[in-house]
Amino acid sequence: MLQFQPKKLWLHAGSTCYISGKTIFRRSNWSLRPRSVSRSLRSSIEKLERDVMMSHLFYIVLLLGAVNTVDALPCSCPERHPQEVFCSAHFVIRAKVLFQEEYLDNFTRIFDLRILKTYKGEHRLHEMESVNVYGSRQRSLFAKAYTFTLDSLCGVKLNNNKVYLISGQVRKRKLELNQCHWNQEWPQITVRQRLGVRRFYRGNCACQISPCYTVFCDKKPKLKGCGKPSGIDHNSCEWGHSYCIQNAEKTACSWRKTSHYKTCITKVKP
Repeated sequence: MLQFQPKKLWLHAGSTCYISGKTIFRRSNWSLRPRSVSRSLRSSIEKLERDVMMSHLFYIVLLLGAVNTVDALPCSCPERHPQEVFCSAHFVIRAKVLFQEEYLDNFTRIFDLRILKTYKGEHRLHEMESVNVYGSRQRSLFAKAYTFTLDSLCGVKLNNNKVYLISGQVRKRKLELNQCHWNQEWPQITVRQRLGVRRFYRGNCACQISPCYTVFCDKKPKLKGCGKPSGIDHNSCEWGHSYCIQNAEKTACSWRKTSHYKTCITKVKP
């Protein structure tokens, strides 16, 4: 057995232990091999980074595929007479589009509008968080309207510096637009439709034109008499040139066939 007095002990980075310059024992597994460890750690980190990057890439591709699939689906809206759309809307205005911006992270498009005339929902507009009034005249009324950027979500597209008839809903103190409401350039609005939004539509919302089978139907029964003509759409004579109005007793409704309607029918018939 080796005999020695306690003396200074130190370890090299290698594998040999020395006491007073003499070799006492050798342990090769004491070596930390720092370069080998660094390479191994670096390799593990690089592999982890590659895995994370591929995972992110997979989810990005999956998200883009989902968006493209959703955007490829069409917006589906029932054909409704302008009077029905007017009556179901929370607001109907004539406005000029000043500016618009899109936010792709939440598929939102925001329109900055200058409201030129309000046909329905005056009290609602003044309660909106996005409506600003400058002066006492209505022409100094400015608002923001919100819609989706995707057609599949019934997003609305409007052009800057154009005047439109715009209708929609109010949710959470914001004006919301979609394709199922009436949003059309003002010059394309017929004479009878302009009279409708100014006068006839508002007073005849109790008339039923299209049957309703959903939970969103009005609980109050509608007045019958204006059955929806077969084939009615935005190109039909009923769409552009007639109204459904109540009789004097307010017990039933009927179509008011204007001179413009009769002229339209004459042109349509073979």
